[in-house]
Amino acid sequence: MNVFYWAVVALLWPWARFWHRWHFHGLDQVPRSGGVVIASNHISYLDPIALGYLGLRLRRPVRFLAKSELFEKKVAGVKLLGFLLGALGQIRVERGTKEASASLEGAEAAIRKGEVVSVFPEGTISYETFEPMEPKTGTARIAAATGAPVVPVAIWGSHRAMTKHRKPDWKPRKDIMVYCGEPMVAAPDEDIREFSERLMKQISALLDDAMIAYPVEPEAGDDWWLPPRLRS
Repeated sequence: MNVFYWAVVALLWPWARFWHRWHFHGLDQVPRSGGVVIASNHISYLDPIALGYLGLRLRRPVRFLAKSELFEKKVAGVKLLGFLLGALGQIRVERGTKEASASLEGAEAAIRKGEVVSVFPEGTISYETFEPMEPKTGTARIAAATGAPVVPVAIWGSHRAMTKHRKPDWKPRKDIMVYCGEPMVAAPDEDIREFSERLMKQISALLDDAMIAYPVEPEAGDDWWLPPRLRS
């Protein structure tokens, strides 16, 4: 057991629980034991918190694939974030390098040990449309290598508080939807690109459901957080 992980969770839980209004749907779709991949859309810097809170609701720690740049960022000359990510058991990803496959091996090893690994298939925040983009194949590769179920997840509302290229809005009680879908398994002979696209279709469908159920309507002239197709 990672004691440091649960210590950090204990510190963040009150803020995560009470600062925002959480709407979880389909938690029963996430296996309560055994290795599993959680694959989510990515619209906000808060999305890892949302998925970590999802894991907390299930009493299961969640490990993330985190880009190597985050491990290298310095605060007052010290790689503090990198230290925290490492201590929390997060998995470093060397994107666009020969070492990228080794990152997937780390995720595969964690899953084979019965852990929960969270992946953002898009690889980055979708901040222009807030809708799923073309997926990378890493999630499918992990699923094919381990045979673990992949739970598609859609997050909506977290971007209203904090997203790329916008100032954070620290006002409390933002509504955040976390919708979990039926687990998917990659067939032994399935093309990884086809599985990736099938996964993103499921995430997109869940996201549509989350948008429809979202309890907040944008104020006049403040509909930036909607996809372009839904703006007035």
